[in-house]
Amino acid sequence: MLKFKSQLLMFFTAVKIRLEHGWTKHSMAINERGLTCAYDDPDATAWCWLGAIAAENHFFPKKEPDMDREYLGVMRAVTPGPEHNPINFNDHPKTTQNDMLQLVQAAIAYCQTH
Repeated sequence: MLKFKSQLLMFFTAVKIRLEHGWTKHSMAINERGLTCAYDDPDATAWCWLGAIAAENHFFPKKEPDMDREYLGVMRAVTPGPEHNPINFNDHPKTTQNDMLQLVQAAIAYCQTH
């Protein structure tokens, strides 16, 4: 049973909504002209996995390493590949926005059942 189940569900849902809005590779975020910008820039229109989680990190309480561990455990469980690394998966040449949305949906499902 996940100790931070409700926080993780809200977090992954917020990340999913952000990635549905716009997704990119090799930059934390880009603006509508396709130029790299900060993940929290008001002009950002698309985010990579790391940019999306950074933008939604307000769901993580300060000084709560157990939530970080649970997040990492969920991601190891659902991310394909030998490294189980969502950042590498995001930036893989064959990964699509739909692949990333499926990944975050798998994380949501994992949280709902554990």
